[in-house]
Amino acid sequence: MEHIQLHQKTCAIIDFPLNRTLCKTVSEQSPSQNESFNGSLSNAEPYEICYTCHFLSMYSFGETSGPESLGFLILKILGGFIITCGCFGAITNILNILVLRKGPCGPSLTVLLIPLAVCDFIACVSLAVVVISALIVLADIDRSYTQQSIVYYSLSTAYCSRTASIFIAVAITVERYFVVLKPLKAKLWFTVRRTKILCFVAVLLAITINAPMWFEKRWIKVEPSKRILAFEDYPYLLEYTSFGHAFYQQFCEFYFTFDFILPLPVLLIFNSLIYKGIEESNRTRRKLSECSESNGNSRKLSMSSSASSSSTSVVVSNSSGLVSSRHQNEVNAAQMFRWVVIVLLICHIFPVIFHIYVAYYQLTYRELGFACMLCININSAVNFIIYCAFGKAFRSSFVALLKDFVCKISLRY
Repeated sequence: MEHIQLHQKTCAIIDFPLNRTLCKTVSEQSPSQNESFNGSLSNAEPYEICYTCHFLSMYSFGETSGPESLGFLILKILGGFIITCGCFGAITNILNILVLRKGPCGPSLTVLLIPLAVCDFIACVSLAVVVISALIVLADIDRSYTQQSIVYYSLSTAYCSRTASIFIAVAITVERYFVVLKPLKAKLWFTVRRTKILCFVAVLLAITINAPMWFEKRWIKVEPSKRILAFEDYPYLLEYTSFGHAFYQQFCEFYFTFDFILPLPVLLIFNSLIYKGIEESNRTRRKLSECSESNGNSRKLSMSSSASSSSTSVVVSNSSGLVSSRHQNEVNAAQMFRWVVIVLLICHIFPVIFHIYVAYYQLTYRELGFACMLCININSAVNFIIYCAFGKAFRSSFVALLKDFVCKISLRY
């Protein structure tokens, strides 16, 4: 008996029964256990070959795979949104990079925002490619090795970019926390060089976490005599390697927790602390301003109050950085990025719930998988809108960049 453990990405496009196993009796010779797929054959007796999937995959309405099914129509609609969002995100993230290079934000923040835009650009493009290729495969237009490879490797690239984007967002949140609430320590800790190192560590950690994806699977060529009705049109399938099977059994929960679950509360906690610190500093400023106005009848009292306010504002500036114009810009940048984090948290609520459901029930619906990709794509594409809506310095730099572009075009023609 020959047993093949299919990879979950292959299981996502094939209809398996509830027992998650499909078997077939093969009457030809079987390859010996220690020989390669193309090696010599050891015996001529019939044997049974079984294909197993850890996860079941189906359409939400229980239909079988096919281009005429309602589920596939829903996939095409969701795919259209993902492709549109991916194209929009690719353009806007290029604009983010061009505008940020003009330095509308602080140097340490710029060092982090540009790699964030690069990761979001890769995620948008990769997910759009995944959807196009997946629809081609599911519609039975092209199920070749090349087309399936595009689906799987583009999806792995998108996962890695998404992880890097979240980790960089965590790094930005920590950096904003110190810049806004502990500015003296921030000047020492978050120099441009150290911030580059922090960004490099975040990206390297994301690559390390997603590295098993590239080694946990291998392609197998399925001979016509070994094909089963569920995947008779698939000449190549993905199966788990011995490393991939062991990794899935032992570290899948750790991987999911560290990649999906852990960054979200960290983002929420640090942004809550930033918001609370800014609000407390604003209340302190308002009280100082009210005290200054109430004592303004006497010139001496006014001068005394002014001097007291000035000395106190230095303390407030050292603790929260809300008085100096330069530090006010840093605070504005933190308030702008707070909306980036809010959108990130909202867009990841559904994917996290979906992955928990899949891990618990070992069942996935293709439409919900496309919906998860749409949420991630929206998160990767929307930052430009947030920067323009809540970042005055970014908006001014974008307008200046647009004017320069228009002038160059007008001079050329």
